[in-house]
Amino acid sequence: MTSKNNLEKFMYLTFMAFTTAITVITLIGVFAGDEIISYSTFYVNGGVSLTAIVQILVLAVITALINIIFDSESLVAKVRVLYLTLIKLFLILLIATAFIFIFKWFPVDEVYAWISFVAMFLVCFIIATIASVLVTRKKDKEYEEMLTKYKERAGKK
Repeated sequence: MTSKNNLEKFMYLTFMAFTTAITVITLIGVFAGDEIISYSTFYVNGGVSLTAIVQILVLAVITALINIIFDSESLVAKVRVLYLTLIKLFLILLIATAFIFIFKWFPVDEVYAWISFVAMFLVCFIIATIASVLVTRKKDKEYEEMLTKYKERAGKK
């Protein structure tokens, strides 16, 4: 893969992770109301804090880097996709957990907070996975159409 393709993939993955996380965090804030301000450092009066947005962006960048590293052709050829996905999921969860402790995103001694985090993480992961599958299917269809057109042209020569 060329460096241009890697940069495009990095930007896309960062955008998807960041947008999904910010959307979910914002929706939680809308439904929870002002009560959540005292519960999580994500929220301030009027919405999501700028500090939290930057933290989520950094986490999205790290997530994109992990995905690019583990989606490299050399690894994909040697390791099952399921194992790569599980390793990526574990690493991202580990880093997100570190962010929770470092930035005090929520009270770490509350079970409900962890249940909410896991639920939110899974929602984000599922949305990102669905988006990735849809993009892959669209590209596969485009490639199949191009291959069909190429075969038709090659047969006419």
